[in-house]
Amino acid sequence: MKVRRSSLGLFLLLLLVGGLGACGSKAADRAQPAPNVTTFEAGNFDGLPHPPRSEPLGERSDTGGVVTRSYRVAGTSPQQVLDFYVSELRGRGWVPGQAVESTGSATYRGTWTKQGNELSVSSTTAPTLGQGDSSSQAYSQYSLMLMLAR
Repeated sequence: MKVRRSSLGLFLLLLLVGGLGACGSKAADRAQPAPNVTTFEAGNFDGLPHPPRSEPLGERSDTGGVVTRSYRVAGTSPQQVLDFYVSELRGRGWVPGQAVESTGSATYRGTWTKQGNELSVSSTTAPTLGQGDSSSQAYSQYSLMLMLAR
């Protein structure tokens, strides 16, 4: 029991000393987010635009440099979702990659690149997402997939 407490105390002391040592380092200063940065890293995926009335579906996934998240949006068709991204991303410096195309019945997809990062947007109709909603609005589901530059 005494050895266990000593080990825990030593671990906490090392953790504290290591943390304090990093506070004044230049590496720690560079690791802090810079204001008004326009690059897209995993930490600012949430800075991507979304059509009005969008709501996230589940949690975002961040695996191996690929960040994804799905959303639902009321009163907006899948084509309107992609039209929104064509308009919004152009003004934010994103360059169209694959042109927006229909990939099936009421399903659309497009890609954009910026500073080596690639954003893919896909959208489809989602009639079951509005179940239980008294407004009887049509819903679309869309997904964003951001592949970060390596």
